[in-house]
Amino acid sequence: MRDFLCVGCLFGLTALLSAAGCRFVLPISDVEEPDLTCGNGTLDPEEGCDPGAAGDPGCDTSCHVLEGWDCAGSPSVCAPNCGDGLVVAEGECEGQVPEGVTCESTGHGNGTLSCAADCRLDYSGCIRVMEVGAGADHSCARLSSGRVACWGANRDGQVGDGTTTERLTAVLTRDLEGAAGITLGDGVSCAPFDPQGEGAPGLACWGDNRRGQLALGPEGPGTSNVPVPVPWFDEPTFEAAPTISGLSGHLCAAVSDGTAACWGANDAGQIGDGQPGRDAAEPVVVAGLEDVVAVCAGVDHSCALLDDAGGGLVMCWGGNDHGQLGDGTLEAKTAPVAVAGRYRSISCGEAFTCAITVDGELVCWGSDGDGRLGIGGAGDSPDPVSVVLPVAAAQIACGLAHACARLEDGSVQCWGRNWDGQLGDGTNGERKTPVPVSGLAEVDFVSAGHTHTCAAVDGSAWCWGANDAGQLGDGTHRPGTSTPQIVLFE
Repeated sequence: MRDFLCVGCLFGLTALLSAAGCRFVLPISDVEEPDLTCGNGTLDPEEGCDPGAAGDPGCDTSCHVLEGWDCAGSPSVCAPNCGDGLVVAEGECEGQVPEGVTCESTGHGNGTLSCAADCRLDYSGCIRVMEVGAGADHSCARLSSGRVACWGANRDGQVGDGTTTERLTAVLTRDLEGAAGITLGDGVSCAPFDPQGEGAPGLACWGDNRRGQLALGPEGPGTSNVPVPVPWFDEPTFEAAPTISGLSGHLCAAVSDGTAACWGANDAGQIGDGQPGRDAAEPVVVAGLEDVVAVCAGVDHSCALLDDAGGGLVMCWGGNDHGQLGDGTLEAKTAPVAVAGRYRSISCGEAFTCAITVDGELVCWGSDGDGRLGIGGAGDSPDPVSVVLPVAAAQIACGLAHACARLEDGSVQCWGRNWDGQLGDGTNGERKTPVPVSGLAEVDFVSAGHTHTCAAVDGSAWCWGANDAGQLGDGTHRPGTSTPQIVLFE
């Protein structure tokens, strides 16, 4: 068959016709060829941007700059155009924080999120709580920034903000960076610190020093309303900040050289210097202890956890009128005595002690007043007795006459005295066996004080119990509450 070729023009297009049919073909000059240079990382004259094969969120696949972005360089690097009113990237803002975006929603705890001059979200006002401490009538939190914030009673400067003004919400302590922990006693606060990059670990304390709790020596001040480094811990041989514990008028530390040191009140020999009745204004190394990895300080007794050859040995000393030393007797000891069993963590309260065994079992010994042993009111025990929990304990915290366990599923259960609602179960009745704390899940840390309890939960601090001095941090002086309340930060 013979083909006929006809050429015509229709709307500026060239038409080719054949006997087999008719088809329209665009002239070569009217076809947009693919840009073979876009994506090679070289910015050509006809391109607005070219970031190369990796791409850039501000540059489209045709190498055109998207609205709200500025791109420059070869290969191109794009950034949001600050000040044009368009929010085009995560973490960006224009004059104000976008609606619905908060410290909480971005995973930075609580506090105030702001918009910086470079149109980026400023998280410096966000406060993520890593650890909490509950004392007699004040509380503190260690923050992700390395700072410490405190609230509640402040008559001896235990809040550490340079005043003696009671604080109903959390305020930052002064002159303390790189905090590695926090522990509170009766009117005193201490924080191990290890400023990043400085290689100078130490310990700072503030508050009441009438019995040597600040460890500043016999010439130290009666109180301090700002953190003061403890000179004894300036020793350059210490490789890391100490692990510290306190509840009442004395404190103890597990030092990086494997020893334990205590200071402060010593009525029953709880300092471990063999001289009961004589307070210690400076740390005293407890004789006979090696490989110490943790300590706990109660009211008139102390204990240490040793990483010895057998692993997890607990040794205690001091008052023992209720069997709180766990050696099967009721006799006070001025030197450490061993507790039967092997353990991975310990905590001391008033005349009782609790510990988690290497097998994950929770045991307590000593006074069972108000049900603080958690064994159903069976009475005092100078030997460890098992506490029944629905899930294995991950952490144990003893208060004055109550205790709380953070379980491996993130929940918390408490038992013992509950006059002020410190058990958090919605009641004020004592509980002789563990009960769940209402409304808390995924708890990261728990601390039991004298009459209140605090917990760190997903970057926020929550407290419950007594509130006569504002130790709940909820901004009020209302009577204590038996359910957790979120702590407010200034």
